Amino acid sequence: MQVPEGGGGPKTLMYNRGMFRSIAVLFPLIALTLTAQARDRGCNAPAASPSVTVSLPAAPFAVKPSKDGCWVFVSLTGRGENQGIAVLKRSGGKIELVRVVPLQSAPTGITLTHDGKLLIAAATTATVFVDVQKMIDGAADAVVGTIPGGQGSIYANTTSDNKLAFIAEEYGEAITVIDLVRARRDGFKPEDVIGKLPVGKATIALTFSRDEKLLYTTSQLAMDDWKWPKACKPEGRGTPDSIVTNPEGAVIVVDVRKAKIDPAHAVVAKVPAPAARCACRFRLRATAST
Repeated sequence: MQVPEGGGGPKTLMYNRGMFRSIAVLFPLIALTLTAQARDRGCNAPAASPSVTVSLPAAPFAVKPSKDGCWVFVSLTGRGENQGIAVLKRSGGKIELVRVVPLQSAPTGITLTHDGKLLIAAATTATVFVDVQKMIDGAADAVVGTIPGGQGSIYANTTSDNKLAFIAEEYGEAITVIDLVRARRDGFKPEDVIGKLPVGKATIALTFSRDEKLLYTTSQLAMDDWKWPKACKPEGRGTPDSIVTNPEGAVIVVDVRKAKIDPAHAVVAKVPAPAARCACRFRLRATAST
């Protein structure tokens, strides 16, 4: 599969929607990652087990550690007071649930700005911004802003310079581009949305090339006006392979610089996914040479 690479050698992009939907809060890899980060913060006492399972009040979706490694944030897709961001503390070799910061709309994908100060949640009908320190402190005003208008907002990512935020709209056939500098300055208003990137149906992943010149996203189905041939059977058990009704899914490549000034024309490539993986669940690998 030929996918443009932004530089820095081979790149692998892997995605499995079924696995992502059923993410569990098991922390063996996170604990290893956080070891160096938390070495001098007093929260790196060894756990009794190499993995830890934490009970949560609602189904988890995504996990992000704080910049210092002492805290772990988990998006919960529950209802009411259990719909929000779970705040977990690492201390004394344990990981414990401290609180849940409730959100008005169910969060799914979450990311932290690279200064570690702001959590951004793709929250179904909105993009929600949460102050990390206030969330840790238990402040009532931890949610500092909301930009409405999401259409199945499911995944979020930011550039390393904290200037742009990208939100995948699973049911909107688009990726919302937000001027993060202006949003943080002005209080997170709808006007801080630069525009939308046109992508395929059920877009999910948001992965940058190493030099951040390109953004890769996945769509489960091509748009009708792309005129791609039908190659996939419909979702559902028991459908014979002979019934082919849908086009392939796609890896879509975005010019990040152009997305900042003209999102509507920032898509530079659409690459069909292998036919065997073009239903709901698929895995994508992209390298500079294959």
